[in-house]
Amino acid sequence: MDIGRVQSELEAVKAHVLEVRRYFHEHPSPSGKEEGAALFVEKEAEYLGLAHYRYADYGVVATLEGARPGPTICLRADYDALTMQEAAENLAGKKEYVSKESGLCHACGHDGHVAMALGAMRVLCALKEQLAGRVVFLFESGEERGGLTKDGVREALRREKVETCFAIHLDAALPTGACNVEPGARLMGAASIGATLRGRGGHGSRPDEAVNPINAVSQIVCALQGIIPNCVTPGECAVLSVGVIEGGTVRNIIPETASFAGSTRFLSPEVGAVVLERVSALVCGVAAAEGCEVESLTAKVDLPVTVNDETACATAKAAVTKLIGAQALVAREPWMGSESFGYCLEVAPGAMLFLGIANPEKGSGAAHHNPRFDLDEDALAVGVAAEVGYVLACMSLL
Repeated sequence: MDIGRVQSELEAVKAHVLEVRRYFHEHPSPSGKEEGAALFVEKEAEYLGLAHYRYADYGVVATLEGARPGPTICLRADYDALTMQEAAENLAGKKEYVSKESGLCHACGHDGHVAMALGAMRVLCALKEQLAGRVVFLFESGEERGGLTKDGVREALRREKVETCFAIHLDAALPTGACNVEPGARLMGAASIGATLRGRGGHGSRPDEAVNPINAVSQIVCALQGIIPNCVTPGECAVLSVGVIEGGTVRNIIPETASFAGSTRFLSPEVGAVVLERVSALVCGVAAAEGCEVESLTAKVDLPVTVNDETACATAKAAVTKLIGAQALVAREPWMGSESFGYCLEVAPGAMLFLGIANPEKGSGAAHHNPRFDLDEDALAVGVAAEVGYVLACMSLL
């Protein structure tokens, strides 16, 4: 492959990528109902002459057939927005582009994700006659809702016989253009925990005639904090927090029910299984001791650990080195957040690359899901190059 030709195509698509990102940012689609985003992607696929189809209502798959046989590679991007109000300012001042939809915005970088993927699509279409293999562009619906369309994603990957998957997540913790792609667990698995306990209601003056579920829930919430230090091997990464406690509405009435809800995250599926098992045992044990009935119990994995494949990471690093430069590669601790890309990796090995977008002079660097979140658009060209490079490297064209 002529690297000069690749660089020329990457340069030619820069302006389009910025236009796409700005459009998506100003016109966000709600998670799980991304009709506008899906139509935009379909229109782009049609313009480029690519076969495409919907899955799970709002997800889109587009396929590019190379001139010669070779591996089938998936480039995945999400495009759903967050239900929150965007701030008009970032960390340095007024933002250039702000959502035009009240209570809905891109504060996690998904506008950049879809822009990079569509940019890579244009570049790879321009190089079609030199490609050896197939490229599957998968645009995921409902990522912010805990991998809402995970079954459709996995079905599409199997249908297309994908052999490796690659994705980029913009990263506010890294400087603009910095790339991190390392093997092993890189994003935490996430699980929901919670329970509703039923006691026996009564008057506050006669607790002896009642069974107070608030007492049981209070004990459970406190005891939950001992699970990780007492049951997880030191050095393993796991967290547990309770965000909701509900029970009763009047100060002198013992309620019939009380409940709690929270979450736990972990970098090892085995650790996650241990934590969830202990949560269930604790809830049932305390409820029985307090004379309460467990009306409902939640202890389930919502998102798997994202585990990067060693070979895929080596391929991605080689691509970054070739098209961007080795200086772009940096180290990073695993991300404490969670991502539905782990479901893709259950079907085919691959890697997620973290791409820095923090630039103090431009005001980008606020945490993800923060109203002041913003991205440095200069990073997007780096992301397009990384995605194109991964495909070409997998096809042994770099």
